[in-house]
Amino acid sequence: MTTAQIIDLHRIRLPDGTPVSRALPSRRQRLVGSLNGLQSPVAVHSPLMAADLRCTADGEVRLPLNPAFEYALVVLDGSAETAAGAIDDNRFCALAAGGSESELVFRARAGSRLLLIGGEPFGEEIVMWWNFVGRSHQEIADARADWENTAPRFGEVADCRERIAAPRTLRPR
Repeated sequence: MTTAQIIDLHRIRLPDGTPVSRALPSRRQRLVGSLNGLQSPVAVHSPLMAADLRCTADGEVRLPLNPAFEYALVVLDGSAETAAGAIDDNRFCALAAGGSESELVFRARAGSRLLLIGGEPFGEEIVMWWNFVGRSHQEIADARADWENTAPRFGEVADCRERIAAPRTLRPR
């Protein structure tokens, strides 16, 4: 079992002693998982990380990468650019595990907000559709049917709103 936590990057220092918060053109970053050796006591079931990056100045951001993780950098507001190209509300940057990059480098404009998520790759192919993750199209179809029939595997949530129906279109890949 791996641990995770929300860590304020103001506590993390670069090798030369500079606080990361001063080295990044960003007001506040929060982290789930581990970064630079800091980890949380909160139990999770797989190694993972997530950082909320809020840029307050135009500039370049450099973040260390775990070579065993795959990553996705998603723009929540604004825009950013990596060596691979621009990232905006229609595109994200994906980095495969085992790559040669030891850090993620991107440029962002002031006011941009990005989400970096990462973790160990699954050991098998997966199928993702709507709110479901499975190993095959049939598992997804079964999950959709169970959702629509309010099967106990999904539990109940007390809420004043109606249950959201799964989309009708389900195409095999």
